[in-house]
Amino acid sequence: MKRLIAIAGTLLLPLVVIVGQAQSTAPVDREYTLESTMLGYRGVGGQIDGIRNPTLWARTGETVRITIVNGELMVHDVTLEKLNVRSAQILDKGATSSVTFKAKDSDTYYCSLPGHRAAGMEGRLEVSDQPPVQSAGVTPVANGRALNLDFETGTLQDWTATGDAFALVKEDTARKDQRAAIAACTGRAAAWRAIHARARSRPHRFA
Repeated sequence: MKRLIAIAGTLLLPLVVIVGQAQSTAPVDREYTLESTMLGYRGVGGQIDGIRNPTLWARTGETVRITIVNGELMVHDVTLEKLNVRSAQILDKGATSSVTFKAKDSDTYYCSLPGHRAAGMEGRLEVSDQPPVQSAGVTPVANGRALNLDFETGTLQDWTATGDAFALVKEDTARKDQRAAIAACTGRAAAWRAIHARARSRPHRFA
């Protein structure tokens, strides 16, 4: 009986290996790599290199793989909204995860972690028979340098807070005067206490 089990195991082993290889080497027609941070997904390599939340493109029916590389120590993933497919979540900086799917309709990719999509981790996947024609565009320039319009520098440089939401709270002048008067009285009282304390500390001489 043990001999039969050993023979069966020997016959099944190559089959398991073949199936595993077929799954891992499934042909991919189009592949994209994105660096994930709270500022969004940044394209890595090819025509999307350095572009924040780049528009990805695939022909109808192509097998597409999107790989994310974590650019920070924070949990991220990549999810296709319509297809409802999602990569594994990654935490460590430099960790990678990918999702592979068949392109059917244009879709939206985003990070499914709470608040991450609203923070800007969202982009488009365009699916069509012909590649889209994209204009190179012109980056706005001020004082001889490109403006930081899309957080390219990772800072808020060139951004100005405007609107009522950023208005400074105006102080009540009456309360301000009251506080000043109280501070003045407190200061005079402290000075008088210091004078009396020095007077009490001096030795008294009697004739």
